[in-house]
Amino acid sequence: RLTTRGFMCTSWADLTDDDRAQVKHLVDNVLPEADRQFDPFSSQNRIEPLPALSIMIRLHGRIVGWIQGSRGAMPDSFHYSFGYALPEVQRLGCLVAGVRDVCQRQAQLYGDTSLCVLETAYANAPMRRFMERQLVPYSDWTDYRYLSEKQLTKA
Repeated sequence: RLTTRGFMCTSWADLTDDDRAQVKHLVDNVLPEADRQFDPFSSQNRIEPLPALSIMIRLHGRIVGWIQGSRGAMPDSFHYSFGYALPEVQRLGCLVAGVRDVCQRQAQLYGDTSLCVLETAYANAPMRRFMERQLVPYSDWTDYRYLSEKQLTKA
């Protein structure tokens, strides 16, 4: 459905200098300030992405998102916790299509018994709902992490 609208996923391994410049421009000039944490080239990015399991999401050739995959903590597992789609395309399902794409790439490269670990931030309610509706029924396991914060003040 998305390919008929002009969406496609391309491998991070095929990233060109023009692609890097396009992503840098998006991060520096287009992304809302709060979303700049999703800069895939940031030195603060704590993952070492695997190019074969990382993708750029394109709309009519223009980069509109990305997903980065990395080795997981368990043997034969791969972790996808770093993905982003521009606000203008977030509700169109391109990030979900990207998740499907990286899972297919993983199965082709590492076998259909390799483990795919997906993660999203608690504040990302639309993605959490998607995962609960569409992924949890097919999951080997589901894990939830919670964070509680309380600001301490001086008396």
